[in-house]
Amino acid sequence: MDKAIRGLTGLRRFVGVAHIIDGKLYGTTVLAFKRNQAIPSKSLLNSYAYLIALALRRNIAEANIKSSEERFRNLADFLPLSICETDTNGKVTFANQAALNVFGYSQEDVLAGVYVSDIIEDLQFDLKELVHNYSLISSNLRGVRSREVVAIRKDLSKFPALIFSNLLFRGGEPIGIRAALIDITEQKKAEREIKGLNESLERKVEERTADLNTALKSLGRANAELVRLNAEIANEARALTLANEQLEISRHQLLEANQSKDKFFSIIAHDLRNPIGGLRNLLETITLYHSRIAPDEMLNLINSAYGTSVKAYDLLSNLLEWALLQRDSIRFNPEVC
Repeated sequence: MDKAIRGLTGLRRFVGVAHIIDGKLYGTTVLAFKRNQAIPSKSLLNSYAYLIALALRRNIAEANIKSSEERFRNLADFLPLSICETDTNGKVTFANQAALNVFGYSQEDVLAGVYVSDIIEDLQFDLKELVHNYSLISSNLRGVRSREVVAIRKDLSKFPALIFSNLLFRGGEPIGIRAALIDITEQKKAEREIKGLNESLERKVEERTADLNTALKSLGRANAELVRLNAEIANEARALTLANEQLEISRHQLLEANQSKDKFFSIIAHDLRNPIGGLRNLLETITLYHSRIAPDEMLNLINSAYGTSVKAYDLLSNLLEWALLQRDSIRFNPEVC
């Protein structure tokens, strides 16, 4: 230290003290002593350092808590839920913007003094009793509880609400309540409407039951008629089955007849092809070589062509008569000779 300062203050000796708890440094202190001033013992200095460390640690913890609470309150202002906090006397210490809007209060009103009994109907705030009631419900005092209440606005209008609340602790001791409130006016309205609908439905069910009993009597008569009709249908079904069986037999017979017809047409086509093919060949020969064929040979060719055409004509006449017979188109006209 500068000699001038030492001369003015009379300080001659300096002792540095570190404030440490569990190996963590919370700060340092420099103690100054005059020439004839006794220096405290080491144990006293250690006690002093420990006490100062405790105070520093507490200040840091309180600053952290304050910062955490400030972050929570900043976040709460962005939430659509109404969120409030109270102290041990039930005085509201914090209300987010949603809560202020719902209840119609301002921050100035909260600072002036708003109590739980002002915003919740028939609720007497007693923190010790609340802690006791919480302990009856669960051993976890930090758990969240819910209940339906009647909330009161600043203008004294009321509305149903659902509250979720838990105890606030500091240093292991309860210091108040934090609660989130939901306006359930629309829910209650819907419940009333549903109740009315259910009652209306019950009346309609009773009416429909009476109608159903009447209908059941008519149905009994209709069932008897239905049994009779079913018996008739069963008889018709048996007749239809027999008809189907007969139809199946006819179908097989028709299939066999078609097969026979196809076979017959194949034979006829073969029998017609030979004479007509021969006739074609004779006529082709006459057409191509008539200038070189002798008269007598030409006559033989013509006679052969004639004979072939006669055979084809006879075959076609027989086929026509068979077709007329199949169609029952031949008339029987007996003549007396």
